[in-house]
Amino acid sequence: MTRTTAALFLLIAPFVVTSVSLANNLADQAIEDALELLQSRRAKLTQPSQRDKLDQAIQRLRNANDQPARTEANRVSAEGDTAADRPPSLASVKIADFIDHTGRYQGKVVTLPLTVRSRDLIPPGQTLRALAGGAARFQGTSEDGNRLDLMIDLPRTLEIPKLSFGDRAIVSFRCNDGDLQRGNEAVKVRRPAGN
Repeated sequence: MTRTTAALFLLIAPFVVTSVSLANNLADQAIEDALELLQSRRAKLTQPSQRDKLDQAIQRLRNANDQPARTEANRVSAEGDTAADRPPSLASVKIADFIDHTGRYQGKVVTLPLTVRSRDLIPPGQTLRALAGGAARFQGTSEDGNRLDLMIDLPRTLEIPKLSFGDRAIVSFRCNDGDLQRGNEAVKVRRPAGN
């Protein structure tokens, strides 16, 4: 490298680093703006199937935005488990496919939009938190109208929002047995975006 080339490199290097950092920040801001727009549009939708499609699009966008953070989080020391120790997570699962081919999801983490249907929660004041350490019944509906009836175990240590009978939730669970009524263990329960 000649002295002129070296001097030129030293002059432009800070601008290259700054522009790469600026591009990452602009991309992050664009994704955040898109998420905000999608969530405001979701509030105007009237059909559940439209809201479910938009919820899935929002989740995919969030997953894409979180990708670098997850890659960094997967570099775990020997004291914690690694990505290989956990079942794979599925970004998008169709309820109809899950109903028809439940066995294919054995050992995987599935995320679905569901409704709390546990009869134990019918009395006023009862929430899903009361069932921690036991199992809860959830229902979902596919785009073609098929109904999913699902039992999911709720570990005592799981953070659970105050959801009551009939409330909607986004539930991520391990499908340990490939069965709709047993062997499903919740790993995350949250309210849908905008609720």
